[in-house]
Amino acid sequence: MVEKFNKDAGHAILTAARLDSLLYRLLRHAMSTMSNGLAETLFDTRGPLATLSAKIDLARGMDLIDAATQRDLHRIRKLRNIFAHIDRPVHFTSPDVVDEAKKLFARNWTEGASIRRLLDDAATRCEAAMNGKISSLVYKQVTTILKTPHHACPALFAVASMPGVSTSPT
Repeated sequence: MVEKFNKDAGHAILTAARLDSLLYRLLRHAMSTMSNGLAETLFDTRGPLATLSAKIDLARGMDLIDAATQRDLHRIRKLRNIFAHIDRPVHFTSPDVVDEAKKLFARNWTEGASIRRLLDDAATRCEAAMNGKISSLVYKQVTTILKTPHHACPALFAVASMPGVSTSPT
């Protein structure tokens, strides 16, 4: 009998999907001059950046994430893969998941550790790192635009010239 709903599998898969989406946003911000057509070719289901693994490694190669974030993302991806590709229902307490988690989180592992908690903590660290980098990239892009002569972008020049508008980071 197939389980109707497996909360553990759903949590692991959705956590990885959320981070995959954030990685996509990070890469698109870093490649802001790329056309939408090219992005679609690269990121679609058959493109070279279709997989979470490819996005993780490219982000690291472009120095958008550090080594610790790369490791955390790969840990989450590997746990997600167990839930997504195994032919029987598994939970955070299933031997397959526990054995893999012991390897993936060896430094933080203690008997009886909550794998869901380890996954969530890793996801939180990854989100913070990637959101910080996205903010930095957006700030850099906006300040570049604001430094553009007003004849090239009159609307932005008008906003930047308004009293109380600052172009420096808060």
